[in-house]
Amino acid sequence: MEQITTNTKFHITITQQFNDNKLLRGMWIVLINAKRIPPHVGMIFNGKYNSLNITGQEIDINVLALLKRIEVQKIKAVFIKLKPHPVFSLDYLCEHFKIQVKKYPRVDNGSATCFTPVKNFFVENHALLESDIEYLYHLFPQLYAQEVITESFTVNCDEQDIDEENKFYLPVYTKQNIEDKLNHIHREYHI
Repeated sequence: MEQITTNTKFHITITQQFNDNKLLRGMWIVLINAKRIPPHVGMIFNGKYNSLNITGQEIDINVLALLKRIEVQKIKAVFIKLKPHPVFSLDYLCEHFKIQVKKYPRVDNGSATCFTPVKNFFVENHALLESDIEYLYHLFPQLYAQEVITESFTVNCDEQDIDEENKFYLPVYTKQNIEDKLNHIHREYHI
């Protein structure tokens, strides 16, 4: 794995204005608290959100409920749509992702992060090398290289978050940053 320096920047090119109706169809990656270190990641399949978080598994959450939470709490979010898979149906991919999420009871130091099921999903279904995507920000260069990202938009992001070339830069973090964040949440919420 390439050594990350503070000058290394990973980005998502923002191509559209926000449109909640688009999230009702297709396969999407969603970054929640997208500028936080580390951001949270989940996936949407035909309007149903799925992810692994610190309290457990989120399976088939209506995307409109997720959007309401994002709106009320003013959470910065990025939505990235993927091309249909050349072999597998969207229903198959959705079920496969849910299986990946259900492998872990919750996010926990040492066993799984929210990125773990996402990473496993793309390694198995898009032939990405596991060693090439250690962290979330490694995923997007691989997906751009495979030309599977079709569009993207943000919610609650402003000109400080997106540059003049419509690039949203992902925060770069380390394993220690993840452990520190999880420990902080455990202490704060007694989880």
